[in-house]
Amino acid sequence: MAKTSFVKTYQWNSPSLVAQMDVRVQDKGNAVAYIYASENASEQYSRLHELREIFKQKGWASSSDTRNGKPVLRLTGIKDANELVNILQEGGYAQGVPAISSNDSGKSESRNAMDAIKNNSLKGAGIFYTIGNALYIISGIARNKASGKKDWGQIATGIAFSSSDLLIALFGDKDDKRQFKSLLKKLKNHLEDDGIEIPSGSALNAETRSGKGRLLEKAHDFIHEHISAIKALAEVAGGVSYFKAGIDQKNPWKRATAVIFSLGFGSTLFIKEKKPDPEKLKTAGPLEKAWAFVQEKPLRIGGWSGLSNTLFTTIGAFKERKKDPSSNFYKYDLATASSMLVGNNLYALSNKTTGGSITEGDLIKDVYGLAAQVLNHVPEDKREAAIQTTVNFLGERVEFKDSREKINTLLREEINRSRYENPWFKANTTESTQEALPPQVITAETPAKTFAINDKKYSNLTSAAQTSFVSKASEKKPLTLAV
Repeated sequence: MAKTSFVKTYQWNSPSLVAQMDVRVQDKGNAVAYIYASENASEQYSRLHELREIFKQKGWASSSDTRNGKPVLRLTGIKDANELVNILQEGGYAQGVPAISSNDSGKSESRNAMDAIKNNSLKGAGIFYTIGNALYIISGIARNKASGKKDWGQIATGIAFSSSDLLIALFGDKDDKRQFKSLLKKLKNHLEDDGIEIPSGSALNAETRSGKGRLLEKAHDFIHEHISAIKALAEVAGGVSYFKAGIDQKNPWKRATAVIFSLGFGSTLFIKEKKPDPEKLKTAGPLEKAWAFVQEKPLRIGGWSGLSNTLFTTIGAFKERKKDPSSNFYKYDLATASSMLVGNNLYALSNKTTGGSITEGDLIKDVYGLAAQVLNHVPEDKREAAIQTTVNFLGERVEFKDSREKINTLLREEINRSRYENPWFKANTTESTQEALPPQVITAETPAKTFAINDKKYSNLTSAAQTSFVSKASEKKPLTLAV
């Protein structure tokens, strides 16, 4: 079961621009904040605008969003929530002492036992594969010792398989946050390939930007995203060694299974995984339906081709026992086949996209919000086409389990809510056009020089924004101002 995110909520009861803020702890020490404006915020566009400018100077990307049915500002790139709280209170955007509560971010749906097996099928496959690989190696060593020959075919097979199966056992678990990041990168690439401009200050850019991160974290990200490809390459390499073992042991069954599973696992490298379209399936022919079934989970081909190993290894083991009843080597092969039987079936249940669908509700909602910010930036005459290509992309992605119809509805609702109901949208030039902004924002004064409050530097704010921020903050505590 995927881990839920830890959420801390701050609520200000005193009249202020900001009424509430939810801070969700994300991966690698980062956090995402959702800021709720007060009911009269629509009358204070200039104040909302100056606050977004302050966030921009801090290097935090913001986007208009919806949370719990209410318009919010989603803030990305936060390391310390206390710093954000201080900015809100020192600038007078939030007044009084906030009431603080904590809870776990809810999932989109409850999970039963079968869901738990499917969610962890890849990791489970890696564990059973690793057990089978150990038996392969033990069998090879025992055969070498008994024959006095250096027959490395079977040992090399176990080593080749282990190179990927250990990684699957260690890193093949379900991780919604890594899947979320991976999905956003693919969405960004898709939009750019279709000629859709991603605003430089958009939250989508911030979410997909490669951070400095630790080497181990980057390696973990890479392995988690590409584990099925690593497995396929290892199976092909192992198949060559297994074929050699079949030759050395004069076992045609091992040679046959080496060819079958090498081709099966190798083919998964080239099959694009995507959700089937129910509407197209209604009129599809048998071949089209079969291909849609394969594309739904390409790893089925790998796992089921691996079952040939189970079958032929079992046949070969009994033939070996019949040929030499005094030999105990066949027992290793039978034990290996049993372990691989479980492993292959679990692998066939798995998604090529590690972890399958994202289950954490907050992350699913964030995808809609981040996409809506980009689409609201697209010129009116091109927006419909941009919406449609986004719906088609998300409709095919297994990480995003919503149907195309639901995606189309929810995405358009999010775009409209952000554009016409969210005061944060109307107070920001990154998301909307000049015509959509209130007059007081369009006619703001020329940006003033960089200034600092209590050694915290801000720049490119209007003189009016500086004056407002300083006057409000001075009510809280003595200030040192440097221009």
